[in-house]
Amino acid sequence: MSTQTASMQLDDFDGLIDWEKLKIWLSNTEALKSVSINSVSKLAGGLQNNVFLLKTDRQDFVLRRPRKHLKPKSNETILREARVLRALNGSAVPHPSVLATCDDETVIGACFYLMEPLEGFAKSGDLPGDYALQLDPRTRAADLAS
Repeated sequence: MSTQTASMQLDDFDGLIDWEKLKIWLSNTEALKSVSINSVSKLAGGLQNNVFLLKTDRQDFVLRRPRKHLKPKSNETILREARVLRALNGSAVPHPSVLATCDDETVIGACFYLMEPLEGFAKSGDLPGDYALQLDPRTRAADLAS
């Protein structure tokens, strides 16, 4: 079975994803070759990179790639992130499992990796209310995450 989309037009998100090349790459990736992409949304909260939720017929996964206009070492940084996440496998540290990594920037214009979704948020700026002022609320929040 090959990777396909459910007869819909997929947004390229201002050139961030070349769907035809991505579908070919997915069809050649053992763990993902039979997925069918049903929908895609760009997730908010990616502070330095672009993050997309891909809903498929089998499972949902997240594609993480650098911004459109690459900085020096953007590709190396994204590949290092994937290596760090893989190194956390088997540890008690909450982290998403990496499903596949692509070090060929010609596929979608940058290196990227695909991971399982993990609930959470990336906070930028000041923490609201008591979180910014007192240690106890931050400790309670961390305890809930473990």
